Amino acid sequence: MGQWQSRTGEIVFQRRLAADVGRMGVRIDPVDAARFEPGQFYMVRTWEGEPLLPRAMAPIAVEADGLVDIVYRVVGEGTRRMWEAPVGGPCHLIGPLGRPFTPPGTTVALVGRGVGITPLLPIARSVRGRGGRVLAFLSARTPGLLLDTDRFDELGDLELHTDTDAPGRLVTEGLARRIADGEPVQSVVVAGSRRLRRAVAALAAHHRLEAWEFVEEKMACGTGFCKGCAVGSRLDLLCQVGPAIPVEVES
Repeated sequence: MGQWQSRTGEIVFQRRLAADVGRMGVRIDPVDAARFEPGQFYMVRTWEGEPLLPRAMAPIAVEADGLVDIVYRVVGEGTRRMWEAPVGGPCHLIGPLGRPFTPPGTTVALVGRGVGITPLLPIARSVRGRGGRVLAFLSARTPGLLLDTDRFDELGDLELHTDTDAPGRLVTEGLARRIADGEPVQSVVVAGSRRLRRAVAALAAHHRLEAWEFVEEKMACGTGFCKGCAVGSRLDLLCQVGPAIPVEVES
C-alpha cells in the first residue's frame, strides 16, 4: 500500500442521479491525486462535528488534474451530509487507502451494479493500460444509474441491463453466454450486488476462473486502527487486505 495522508479539497460539483444517489467532484492537489491506484478508496467527510466517522468511498475516477469523482448512495447521516454539502465547500479526504489491485489475465470481466460500478472504471483503465482486454457487464435499477457507460465502451466490450428493461434477469447471463461461446476470460471482478457475487462465484467454480469481489462493508476508520472490518477465518482487516478480495467458490 502506498503512503496515505489527510487533505482538504474543494467541492466543484454536486449532481443528483436519483432520489438517493449523488455524484460529487472534489478538487485536490494533482500531486496528491497521483498517489491513487485502482482498487483503493478514500475516507470522505464533508462536515464538522457529528457524525464523528467519515465514510468509505471508492471514486469512479481520480484524474490527473486532481479531480476526485465520487458517486454515493444516501443511506445514513454521513451520506446525507455529503448530499447537502455545497459546491465551493470543503471536503476532507483521508487516503488513498486499501491495497491497489489490478486483476491478472489478458481478458478480464468486470461485473457491477449501480453505485457498485464505481471501483470498476479505474480497474478497467489499468487492465487496458497493460494491454489487456476488458469485458464489462453493468446493471442498475434505471438507465440513469448505469454509470459512465461511454467510458467503459471506449475501454472494451460492454453489456448493459436495467431492472426496468428486464426484471429478474442478471447481467451475468451475458458473461455466461460469452464464456460458453469461447471467450477466453481468465478473471472476473464483481461489485455492488450479493446476487451478482453469487452468480460470479458459480461461474468461477464451473469454469475455473480467478474471481474477486470489491467488498462494500462499512469501514469505521479505513486505516486499520479500529479493527472493525475484520473478515474471514483469519480476521484479516478489509481496509488492509482489500477492498478487493478473492471470491470464495465451492469446489
